[in-house]
Amino acid sequence: IGATPAGTWAIGVGLDDIKFIDNLTSQLRVAYFEGTSSIKKDNTPVGKNAFMDYGVLGTKDHGFEVNLDNVYKIYENLSLYAELGYINLSLKEQPDDFQKNAFKGYVGFRYSF
Repeated sequence: IGATPAGTWAIGVGLDDIKFIDNLTSQLRVAYFEGTSSIKKDNTPVGKNAFMDYGVLGTKDHGFEVNLDNVYKIYENLSLYAELGYINLSLKEQPDDFQKNAFKGYVGFRYSF
């Protein structure tokens, strides 16, 4: 997490080049991660906003994410991209234990020549 004293470990798996329909290629990724930092919320200069300001994940913090990315080749030079993602972050080292959920969605075209 950048140049902070924070640490994490993670494990992930992915399936690449999934094809069920002609000209449609998909990629699926799943990852789980946990913090390894022994810095507590009271020892940081920002107090209760340690994660928000420094990206510090404590030993009780964890999360997971799932991403599905798709490319549909419309023509030889034109492709449609569609990406979906979800991440769940559970911060137990914060003063008020809370969970954060985030979603992403993206649709775009790419023309190459």
